[in-house]
Amino acid sequence: MKSSKVFSLVQGLQPKQSTQMAKTVMAHKRVSIRILFKLFSDLKTVVEPTANHVFEVIFEKPYTKANDYMLRNEYRLLYSWMIEELLRPVKGKAKIETDEVLMYLLDNQHYDAFEDELSQARKLGKQKDDVKALLSLMDFEIQYCLKSKGQSQSNAAYMASLCKQRIDLLAQHFLREVRKEEIHLKMSERILSAYSPLFIPSEPLTSVDLLASEQQDVCAQYFSLRARINFAKGTEKIDLLKRILEDEDLIRKYEPNPQEALCRFWFNIGQECYMAGQFLEAIAYYQKTLFGFDALPVHFQEALVFNYVYSLLRNENYELARELADKHSQLLLSSQILASRSRFLLAVLHLYDRDADGAERFVTIDGKKEGSEFYFFMRIVLSAIYYLRGKYDLAEREIMNIDQAVNYEMSREMTLQTQISKSIVSLFKRFYMLVQKTPTERRSDELRVLMGELSKSIITVGGYSNSSVLTHWLRKEIERWRP
Repeated sequence: MKSSKVFSLVQGLQPKQSTQMAKTVMAHKRVSIRILFKLFSDLKTVVEPTANHVFEVIFEKPYTKANDYMLRNEYRLLYSWMIEELLRPVKGKAKIETDEVLMYLLDNQHYDAFEDELSQARKLGKQKDDVKALLSLMDFEIQYCLKSKGQSQSNAAYMASLCKQRIDLLAQHFLREVRKEEIHLKMSERILSAYSPLFIPSEPLTSVDLLASEQQDVCAQYFSLRARINFAKGTEKIDLLKRILEDEDLIRKYEPNPQEALCRFWFNIGQECYMAGQFLEAIAYYQKTLFGFDALPVHFQEALVFNYVYSLLRNENYELARELADKHSQLLLSSQILASRSRFLLAVLHLYDRDADGAERFVTIDGKKEGSEFYFFMRIVLSAIYYLRGKYDLAEREIMNIDQAVNYEMSREMTLQTQISKSIVSLFKRFYMLVQKTPTERRSDELRVLMGELSKSIITVGGYSNSSVLTHWLRKEIERWRP
């Protein structure tokens, strides 16, 4: 259930902000505001308390629908006061603009409050037929999709729809600005015609040749290349990115945050190398991006650390992978998008250390929020924890349960990810059974056969890399058992 924007704002405060706000609010002349802030800030859960409970705490009497307006007024007053306290010291001016509020909420991941503010501002913009304001609001919504939403089909479709709507609004805004400018033009032409009866007035603008204009506009050429980069992939994308990086002066001239843009381009080259299984090349570009880490938005920082650690793991650079993951563990675990996958990654890092207790701290089996593959992979981690503790029977039982779950998933919908999961689960099942039940004199030969099957099996499943972090861990464990 969506939280109220004031609850979202209070809960989203950084520890230092919360402490400072708690001191400042004590000077507020309205006692009810002090009580409401304390109630929300003291909660140890992200679930907002009911209206009944809040009303009784503030007003010390039962809540009814008839007096709901009193509670809504307290929420409104606390929210307005907090926004003023959070933004005015930075801006140093009397009036705080809507864009400034939206920017603050978006940058600090107060998403419930952001959605509410955006909705209200959009309604006002439509009432006033303010195309310029609506353009700005739609840009905020697109940035929100980029920062807070995963790269799913539905989110991509929604963002594509927003971008097309914004292009239509840009055309409308352009038309209005041109017609407005024609008012001045025609006034000048009327005066000119009074002096010269042969004067020929200009025709109203009816069309614009964008391609012809682009040939004369370096800035437009730059953004056109940027657009091509976003749709390209593989070697084509890498070539385009390297092309745009050839002229850093253009980047510094046309990007509002040049350092962020440079880091984003390096990161994207790293991503393409990563997707191609070229982990050593990916590491080089991730390392370059890391130098400008503080210039990147939070969602880019999360993706950078996550994929950089994965690349290091797949390149067998375990020490640096652990160091990087430990340094940024809080960033990964607090991610709106990558939290579940990050828990899996951190758990696997502890498996490589053969630290069962450390791995178990990150294991959560709470459904398939991040897709079937990570749900199944996390359960495989749990089986590996049993194995590391020498509880081979529990490891085998867990992997058998996972196998049944994967089979059920495949009967409902055959996807590449479930095929990958099936292949990996089968290998782990063979390993646990072999360790537990194969006689010592036959174990070495059986392990040799399993090692061969491991490499062959993973390679043939959709081209999935045999350097998978799970299968590579299994390979290392097989080598421990072989004489």
